[in-house]
Amino acid sequence: MGSSSSGSDVIIGSSSGFLKGISIKSQNLSSISLIKNENISAMCWCGSLGSEIFVGCHSGRLYRIDTKGSSVVFVEEFSKSHEDSVIALQSYDKFTFSAHASGDIALFTDNLTSELRLRSSGSICSAKLAANQVATGGKESNLRVWDINNHKEPIFTAKNVRSSVLELSVPIWIADVSFVPKSNGKLVLTASRYGELDIYDLRCGQRRPVARHAWRTSRKHGKLHVGSGKHSAVLPDLTTTRPITKAVAYDNSPGVGLRVVAGNAVGELSVLDLRLPPGCSSLNSPDYSGSVPIKSYGSRAPGPPSSVRCLSGASGCITRIMCGGADEEYSRALVNSEPIIITSSLDRYLRIYNRDTGKRLGKIYVKVPITSFLVSSSASFIDIEKFTKSDNDHYALNTVEKVDHSHVLNEIEEKEVDDLWNQLPIIDNDNDLVDEPSKISNSYKMCKRKCKM
Repeated sequence: MGSSSSGSDVIIGSSSGFLKGISIKSQNLSSISLIKNENISAMCWCGSLGSEIFVGCHSGRLYRIDTKGSSVVFVEEFSKSHEDSVIALQSYDKFTFSAHASGDIALFTDNLTSELRLRSSGSICSAKLAANQVATGGKESNLRVWDINNHKEPIFTAKNVRSSVLELSVPIWIADVSFVPKSNGKLVLTASRYGELDIYDLRCGQRRPVARHAWRTSRKHGKLHVGSGKHSAVLPDLTTTRPITKAVAYDNSPGVGLRVVAGNAVGELSVLDLRLPPGCSSLNSPDYSGSVPIKSYGSRAPGPPSSVRCLSGASGCITRIMCGGADEEYSRALVNSEPIIITSSLDRYLRIYNRDTGKRLGKIYVKVPITSFLVSSSASFIDIEKFTKSDNDHYALNTVEKVDHSHVLNEIEEKEVDDLWNQLPIIDNDNDLVDEPSKISNSYKMCKRKCKM
């Protein structure tokens, strides 16, 4: 985890290749660099180098950028395929973790010395590193977990749930993977493009999920329903299902459960309270090494969350979620100890929420679509309301707000406008504007229509 030398609290990357720095207190938006003809897909800090970041693009290229000098260095060693998108970048101790859509995963040092290379079969959409374990998932590629100390074979390979009563296979499309905090990497949460949230327990010996929940909204019959059907034959209604793009597990909920912040492709953002089997109550004990006797969820349909708190969402797809107390990447950052949720979306806004109350604390316009962002280790957002404008809860950075007096008229201008209006002729009847030939032609057309009838 690093800190920007340019004084920026947040560094954002866009689909147009722009890198911008945001300073919350000074209300300044500065341009750091521009990578031409590139679509930024992932970013992370360079291990021990506080002023440098790694930037991954949809083209498969990896760059190293100095936020202080704005220098761009192309990393050739990790860009063999031009169509291989970089889906994940994460700083881990003195190493950097990278994952590509083709399944190539690498762990390298700051001087680009490769320490680990492995390959996941199939196309992956998400990858996460925590507790010396790597979890991946994607389209028609179910959850796999590797141990970086012994990475020849995955230590866990998930199995798809049983087919429905219609003998239809349940489709797999994992959009995001998250390790549950305080579980020592034994509980893994996956979010599906089909609106489902699955929880896997690596201790119980079951390859299928131990809990399944659905986050689907439907306004049928004038009511808002959250969840899915009670029977396994009820198929997902794709007209009301919103594809989940990002989901982060951040805390344990009261009882046996956990809380998840999830965002979807239409900009909806919610805090979900998910229930777990009773055997998972020992998740708060990371030293517990025994097996947990829990049955898999089998073919049962996913159930609705126990509670849902909807936040003020966005007008575009949620591209990244950062939550205090959740991300291993920000374990040493100041923001990790604050009840803060930071989200980015394609509508060019960076939003900050209070994690416990759901109140939106700030809404920052950054002028470019945001695909990823980084938070400085020294950045604090607990007092962000003091620096944001109260007008519509947002402000445009790097723009001095001035009152536009162009529409205010003085006495001389008002008199000229009044004289101009007085010179205009007064029309009593709208028909006075129509000349006589047009009246005759219109009456002739009306008579012709009546004759045809």
